[in-house]
Formats: sequence, C-alpha cells, structure tokens
Amino acid sequence: MTGGARKPGFELQVGYDQLELLGARWWQEGLREVPARAGRSTHDESRRTALKALIVVGGAVIVAGVVAGGTCSRRRTVRVARDSIEVQRARGLAVGAEQVAFAWPDPIATTCTGYPLDRATLGSLAAGMAPHDAALGPAYVPTLFQSVASAGESPFVRSFTMVRSAAMVAAFAQGEAIRELFEYAEQPARWALVIDLPGPASVAFAAGLQPFADAVFVFDNWPHPRGVVPAHLTLAAVVHYRPRFAPDDRRRGAPAAFVLDRNRLAPYQDEPDRFDNRYVARLPDAPFLRERGVERVLYVVPAGVEHELDDLNERFVAWRAAGIEIKLLSLGDVKPEPPRPATVSDPTPAPPRYYWHGSPAYHWWFWNHYAWSSRPSPITPQQPPTSLLGGVYSPLRRRTLFDVGSRVGQTNETHTAPGSGGSWGRSSGGFGG
Repeated sequence: MTGGARKPGFELQVGYDQLELLGARWWQEGLREVPARAGRSTHDESRRTALKALIVVGGAVIVAGVVAGGTCSRRRTVRVARDSIEVQRARGLAVGAEQVAFAWPDPIATTCTGYPLDRATLGSLAAGMAPHDAALGPAYVPTLFQSVASAGESPFVRSFTMVRSAAMVAAFAQGEAIRELFEYAEQPARWALVIDLPGPASVAFAAGLQPFADAVFVFDNWPHPRGVVPAHLTLAAVVHYRPRFAPDDRRRGAPAAFVLDRNRLAPYQDEPDRFDNRYVARLPDAPFLRERGVERVLYVVPAGVEHELDDLNERFVAWRAAGIEIKLLSLGDVKPEPPRPATVSDPTPAPPRYYWHGSPAYHWWFWNHYAWSSRPSPITPQQPPTSLLGGVYSPLRRRTLFDVGSRVGQTNETHTAPGSGGSWGRSSGGFGG
C-alpha cells in the first residue's frame, strides 16, 4: 500500500511462510492506532470499547501476503479475521476439529435432583436460564446456552454428558454457607454478587445460593473440542444444577448474582492446534445497577486471589466512582468445619458443612469484618484468629492486558488462490501483547 493516508489494519508489515504466524504484526499495529481512532474521551468505557471493537470485528480482510516456495510460483494468501462464534455458526460448533471428541471428566448420569438427562430439553436452555426478574434481562448473556438451542441431534448433543467434580461439590457447599449469611442481610435487594470462579464452580456456587439470589449468567462463548476455554464443562454443570434455578417466588427482591467463567481469559499464545473461544465479560454499567438500587457488591474469587481480572478493572472502578461499594470474598476463607469422627451409631457422618473461616462462631463475624449491617446473628460471633482478606479491597485503575493490547476470541480463516488448495487455522499475535 503506497501513497496517501495509511489505512490502519491493512498494511503488510512482514511476510511469513507459517500459517500460524500470520497476523501478529497487523494486530499490534492496529492496537497502537486505537486511541487515535477512538478519540481521547475520559469516559471509563472509551479505551475498552475501542479495543473490544478491534477484538471482535468480523468479516474484514486483514492482511495479504506473498508466500514463495522453492518450486512453486507466487501464491497469494488472504487471512480474514472473523469472530470465533461467527465461524462456528457458519461452519459448525466443532469447526476444524470435527473428528475430535469432547472430553467429559467427572461424568454424572443424573441432575442434582436425581433425574436422568433429557437431551430434548437442551434446546430450551437459553430461555429457561434467564433471570427471573425481567429487569435483569439486559444483563443476561446466554451465548453459551444458544450453542445447543437448535442443535437437534448434533454430534455434540449426542455426546453431551453432565458433570459433577469435587471442586463443584465444594463450591456448592460454599455457596450454601454464604446464602445462610445473606439471609440475615438488611435490605438484600441493595446487594449484588459477581461470582468469578472457573465456570463449573461458578455455576455450583450460584446453585448453592438458591433461592436467595437471582442468577444472571454471563457466558459469551461456544464450546469447542479444542477450545482454550472448556465451555462444554460449564454447560454440563448448568444442566446438572438446572433444577436449582427453577422458578421460585422466594427470589422476589433477591439480589442479582452475575455468574462468570474465570477461564474466559485463559492464557493462550500461538497454539495453532487450539481454538480461541475466549472472551471478555460483559457486566452492566453503573447506571444500570444504581437504577436497581444496588449499593454493595461482593466479588467472589478463588483462594489466593486479591484483585479482579483485567477485563473487570474499568467496570469495577466505574462502579466505585458511582458510589457502589465493592468487597472481595476469597473462597479460601470459606472452609469446612473439622470432620467429625465416625461412631457406631453414625458410621457414615454427613459431609462437613462449610463456614466462613471454618466454624459457626467465626462465620457470623463476617458482618463485622466487612462493616456491613445485618440482623442479629443466631449465635455470638467471634473474630477469627487468622488474617482476614477482602474487607479492605477496593478496585483501583491499574495497568491491564487491555492497555498493552490483546486479542480474544478471534479466528483467522485462510484462503489461497484458485488451484492452490486452502486451509483453516488460528492466527497469532499473542494475548497480552
């Protein structure tokens, strides 16, 4: 491209003879030019919106290169950037890996209420898992559930299996423990939760909260047998716990629980045998929450995590600026009580209950630690002797992957000149610049 103004995103920077390396340079060039194209607005959405627009734009020709071989003449290869889901919709859920089987670790034949899987009901999943409060509908992201909306007797549906892992069992019990606490919260409608665990654990935790919370699922990808994100396991967990989310009048006035898959930003770099089905979370903006009267948010994360994932940073900072208080709950602080020894009269004692810091007395100190008001607890709370996390958490604007450039959930289709064959493959460019 010569003469005149340079058109961002279409300049050939370098040629490669490896399909998986095509695209790295145009991605970095495009990211450097985002601020100029997006403007210098101080609005908290400006940079993320511009970057996400670059990330998910579909159907645009990105780069054309010349690949020269020892015995072949010049061959033109054109790479077309397409959103991964659009490619799956056009060419099939398992595009590029049609003969690869999905793996179903920790399979279980029945739902959480003991009924066998009814594959015919998978098609109604997107409608059935919507929030019970219609006002929360705009925040619902049912993309994952739509992957089976019209699948019929597809190979994926025929192989579909529910799962229940040990991590899911623990997360369900932890959700029950937090539900017990929040049943004593004052004005629960002024609360919201953001559950940011690996997909199946997030679903299990949300199931344990029921019917206290109105689950709002935010799963914005499709499964793929070689996907970076094992979204099929999240879907399998949803189907297993689906009865827990059935309509219940007790959810009236319940807080929203936004259910995320923490694997959505899983590491991925230049792996042509994997399908990039990652995505960024789409949580509602501050005005949406304020209109619903939300004043406090509890951010639920795995043990050892002390701040939010990068795609949530700007959103959380904006919530805080709007007067919404955000605190962090590490599930490392929600522990089982000490096991009770078996006795002659009770040779198989019930599974241990989970409590905040592992005991009923410490459990009710939760409200003191977070300095949030509640109704009187059923027992006198005691301060745990160990260090406490989460109460001092407050999101601050920080440097994230999206400040240095990233690409999420985009595939490149490769088309070659007539007579030279063709292929489909992943682009590179890395994740996080």
